[in-house]
Amino acid sequence: MVVSPEMLAALLLAAAAADGASAQTAAIQDVADSAALCMLASGKNGVDRSRFANANWKATSTGLTVFEHVVHPIKIEFPSDKDGIARICTVHATLRSQIEQKGLAANLAKLLRAKPYDQGTSLVWLVPTKVGTRGIQFFLDKASEQPKVRLIGAAF
Repeated sequence: MVVSPEMLAALLLAAAAADGASAQTAAIQDVADSAALCMLASGKNGVDRSRFANANWKATSTGLTVFEHVVHPIKIEFPSDKDGIARICTVHATLRSQIEQKGLAANLAKLLRAKPYDQGTSLVWLVPTKVGTRGIQFFLDKASEQPKVRLIGAAF
C-alpha cells in the first residue's frame, strides 16, 4: 500500500489521543507525530524545515538546525552530512517508562501500517509513499527507567 504524505498526516491527527506526559517526559502520540513529521520532512536533496515553521515549534539554534516543541519536551535536529546538507531529521524525547517505549513502537507500527525490522538496538519502518520510500529508525533505550529515545526520519 502506498501512503501519501497527506494521508499519513491525516492518520496521525485522527489517532491523536491525550496519553499524558509530565514537564520532563513526552507523551507517546506527540513523539510519534514528531517522528512522522521528520520522516515527511526528510529528503534526498535536503530536509523541508517548513513543516516546523509554525506556532508549535521554535528554532533554538542559528541556521534552523534545532527546533523544540513549545509545549512538549521534544527536540528536533537536522544534522548535516559531510557536504553540509541536512537530509535526515532526528527526534529526541524522554518517555515515562519502558512500557511507554513499547507503546510508542506499537503506535508507530499502527500509524505507518507496517511491521518494523528489528535491528536489536533499533526498529526500522520503511513506508512506500507517492514521493518514494520513507522510513523511521527508532533507537531503543532498554536500560533507563525513563527511556531517552531517538528517532530518525529519512527518505530513500
